[in-house]
Amino acid sequence: MNTISARKFSIGSILLALLFLADGCATPPTRPGLSTTVKSRSGVRVTSVRVSDTSKGVQISGTVSSTFGYYQSPRRHLDIEVLGPDGRLSSRTPVRFFPNPIRHSRFGHPHSSFAITLPEPPPVGSTVRVAVHATSIADCRT
Repeated sequence: MNTISARKFSIGSILLALLFLADGCATPPTRPGLSTTVKSRSGVRVTSVRVSDTSKGVQISGTVSSTFGYYQSPRRHLDIEVLGPDGRLSSRTPVRFFPNPIRHSRFGHPHSSFAITLPEPPPVGSTVRVAVHATSIADCRT
């Protein structure tokens, strides 16, 4: 393999690795003993979730982006659900993402952010699920 082909191969490999890293999967939590899951729908995709300790409790934050079928309706929010170690729902908290509606851009992948702080940390072995809910918070019955 000549030098130019080897250089193209290594640059291509690096770009491919970066593409996989920036794919937009839910990121692992920074708090030990917790797992995260996402439930995207209605043209809104949960692209990242972070769980971290703060002085006021456990902060759950992340980003959402628009996908096919998103019609810029502000009638969507997220439900932050904590499932205990036994899999039962222990809490559900609605949260808005900002800006809502998600901006449209021809030049990139626009996204909106969300964040909420839970005053009590979930028990070890719990799962934090971020689910898109296709109603406004005012209409939500959690």
